[in-house]
Amino acid sequence: MECLKQLLPLGNGTLLGETICRFQEASPAAIFVVVGHEALSIKERLAGLPVKWIENPHYREGMSSSIREGIRALPSETEAVLLALGDLPLIQAVTIRKLMDSFLASRSELVVPVFRGRLGHPVLFGKSYFRYLERLTGDKGARDFIQANKEKALFLEVEDPGICCDIDTAEDYERLVEKGTIKNASFDQGCR
Repeated sequence: MECLKQLLPLGNGTLLGETICRFQEASPAAIFVVVGHEALSIKERLAGLPVKWIENPHYREGMSSSIREGIRALPSETEAVLLALGDLPLIQAVTIRKLMDSFLASRSELVVPVFRGRLGHPVLFGKSYFRYLERLTGDKGARDFIQANKEKALFLEVEDPGICCDIDTAEDYERLVEKGTIKNASFDQGCR
């Protein structure tokens, strides 16, 4: 996108703010938000949210650098992490709870949500995978790792298309707004 998509207007605030709210609704667990490009603008705009901000000075290296910074910031007693994108405003809180409950019940170190055959986000990684996540490089997440370890993964069927609905283009954003799911706004309005 040609603008700071985290701050596009949505709901009662922004795209990133709506995503954070879904996680707040799901659990009282700590939420860590990794920011890089325009970190100050994002933190100022969303200053009222109860999250721990992690600045990624290496954001130009791609998504993996944000994952590394987030993992390194976790308290040592952390047993698992839900690795989420900041542009999942339609994910349901019940889905997030279901992922956490599945981890607690099964102790599976890799829990991946699936909606009608499509893998989605967030993915839960147990502590045994933190070292791997700290070694990621390039502009990719953990998709290759999931494929290489699918026999160890718990693929959790959910009735939540929001796990597959991240906002990567202006058209994605316009479709989101057109559906009327969240307060009306426009892409141009958010890019001024």
